Amino acid sequence: MADLVREDHDGTVFMRMTRAPVNALGPDMLAEFDETLDELSSAPPAGGLVIAGLERSFCAGIDTKALAGFAPDEKTAALARIDSIMAKLYSLPVPTVAAVRGHAIGAGFIMALACDWKFLASGPGKLGLNQVAVGLKYPPVPLNITLREIPQPHLRRLTLSGVLMTTDETAALDLFDAYVTPEALEQTAIAKAKELSAHQGFGMVKAQVRGETALMLRGLAGLD
Repeated sequence: MADLVREDHDGTVFMRMTRAPVNALGPDMLAEFDETLDELSSAPPAGGLVIAGLERSFCAGIDTKALAGFAPDEKTAALARIDSIMAKLYSLPVPTVAAVRGHAIGAGFIMALACDWKFLASGPGKLGLNQVAVGLKYPPVPLNITLREIPQPHLRRLTLSGVLMTTDETAALDLFDAYVTPEALEQTAIAKAKELSAHQGFGMVKAQVRGETALMLRGLAGLD
């Protein structure tokens, strides 16, 4: 079964991560995600991209159980995939919208940060940056997205404590653009992607606002 399912909503690509139970990023899922972003970069969807997960979990980060059994070269390759995915997502020339419900941990949390617009659903879920707790070093691209997208003092507190927050606690930090009901999440995200895509100058202004950072991230990932 594919780890990603894509739907077209009148020009908006809705991409759902479907690796049960919590969308942990394993090798196959990483490869599929990377290849999908290549396809979207080559043929940018006119209505933008929405990324969503399962009912219980948007994305619980890298599969640490699988990573523990990797040989050193396999571990290096997996972390390089993370860099590639995050850089491609950040630099996609169309609106990108995160529809987050349930857990968003580690790389999953950073994936949401990399999007242009971020919606968070109320309800059960743990969110945060647990790299310090599980002993994982930040790959360079996720690190730089984290540094750019989380303001102080939240940056210091989240990265050094490894705390996992409830959805209410996360919403209070104002890192997401809106806090919505689970029932409204996906349609709201699709509507926002369409709204942003309708702006004639979106791609031009995104290149001005995010372009310099995007080029840096792509360089760190070895893409350019």
